[in-house]
Amino acid sequence: MNFGEFERVKYEHNILFDLALQTRFPDIVKIQENPGEFQDILRKNGYPEYDSDILEAEESEDASAEEKIFRFLSADKDWQIFLTKSTIGLGCSGNYRNYKDHRERFKTLLELFLEVYEPSNFTHVGLRQRGIANKTILPHVKTDIKEFIPDHIFPELSTPLASSIESLRKVSHFNEGDLNARIIHVFSEVSGTFGNRQVENEESYIIDMTCFVEENIERTDDALSRYDRFTEITRNIFEWSITDKLREVLGISSS
Repeated sequence: MNFGEFERVKYEHNILFDLALQTRFPDIVKIQENPGEFQDILRKNGYPEYDSDILEAEESEDASAEEKIFRFLSADKDWQIFLTKSTIGLGCSGNYRNYKDHRERFKTLLELFLEVYEPSNFTHVGLRQRGIANKTILPHVKTDIKEFIPDHIFPELSTPLASSIESLRKVSHFNEGDLNARIIHVFSEVSGTFGNRQVENEESYIIDMTCFVEENIERTDDALSRYDRFTEITRNIFEWSITDKLREVLGISSS
């Protein structure tokens, strides 16, 4: 996937509002019954808050087809572990520090999960990152949000039609060997909660990136090596998706 090779930089202003890394495994039915032992371990490891929900069964009236999703949150609710009978993941919706911090948290989570449930293997590893740029997230912005979007993403914005465009959405799928990537670019006025920020009727540019592999993965280190690969690719995708004007606005941190 030739998005270009970009050096890792730390921006002074972070527009990431959601990050989630997850793995899938063959169904473990006892997770649905009572994950109390796992909850006790997570409480001691920085996730004292608990919530649960029911994933609705698709095209089925059989209640047994419903799937429970358990959530374990950090005290500040910035970090969330989600668990079903076939999936475990770690998400961050606020106070994201850096790649190394997220990686270490996920490594610890997998080790704890393997100790309690002993899955035979993992069948999928995926990383999703979402960022949003607008004048609420970046209050120092004085320029038009359209200037943050490269011509190769939305060429319409560089035509005489630009002033009358209300929204654009583009979904792209890429594949290279065992690696899959999906990218959604959106230019639109949006409202809602993005991470720990509330946005109201704000013209915005959203970059939604997902990378995943579906293969037999037996060890924590193998899952983490996929994460390392995803991180490099999403960095390149992000840089490919923005202009120098947005880089200037984000500013490179000296720390």
